[in-house]
This record gives sequence, C-alpha cells and structure tokens, in this order.
Amino acid sequence: MDVSVYGSRVFGDDWREAHQRPASDLPALTLAQQSRAKQLRMPEEEYARMVLAEQLSTDRLIERTAAFGNLLDRSIKSRGIDAPVRSVKLDDLHERYEVEVQANGTRVPLTIDGRLVQDLLERGSAEAEASLSRIIDLTLGRRVIA
Repeated sequence: MDVSVYGSRVFGDDWREAHQRPASDLPALTLAQQSRAKQLRMPEEEYARMVLAEQLSTDRLIERTAAFGNLLDRSIKSRGIDAPVRSVKLDDLHERYEVEVQANGTRVPLTIDGRLVQDLLERGSAEAEASLSRIIDLTLGRRVIA
C-alpha cells in the first residue's frame, strides 16, 4: 500500500521536542534552507528546529495514514469484498483522505473526511465506524440506497 501526505501541520508536541533537542541532533540545512533562514532573518539553528518539527509531524501523519489504510483494508476484507487498498493519501490542507482500491481490475477512488478518520482512530467513535462502513458498502456496491 502506498502511503503519502500532502501538506502538513506541526503538532505542539513536535515543536516542544524539536526545541528540547540539543543543537547536535538538528538536521543539517540545505543551501536553500540556509538562504530561506537568512531571508526570514531567522538564526539557522531556529530554522533547523522548525525543519525537525515538520519532519516529526510528517512522520506522525504518515503513521496515522498507514494505520487508517490498514484499518480500511481489514474492514473491506471483513465484508468478503476483494478490493485491496492500493494507496492512501492524506490531503492535510483539505482535511481528507484520498484512497484508491482495486476492485475487479478497476481503480475505485474514495474520499474520506479527515474528521471521520480522526473520530475513528482517536476516539473509537461508533458513529464514525458506521459512516465508514456505509461508505464502503455504497462505494463498493454491497448495499442499495433505500
């Protein structure tokens, strides 16, 4: 399964971690990043902390996206549907997950609201689980709208 993130935010915990790390643990800046730090009149060490915080947050979002993709794949399989999840992309700017499954040799795109995924993964929301089940059933043809 291909997992990716487009756009990202920086979580407060990742800011704190980046600011607590010793300077020797910070990533080396590229020439372009050094130039950008100068343009922003920001010390290179502070810019490097920002880069690290972004990396930590992106890693967290990739992990969450992969977890959602695996959960979705298991949910589809549990219904006896042969439609493996091929890719999951978090579009963090628009707060949605763009998913592609392969059903009967055909690419089937799904778009899932990011708030639904958050409610499901963070709160174990029964309503979110029911909504995701309905999306799967409707999109993959297991249920007819009454």
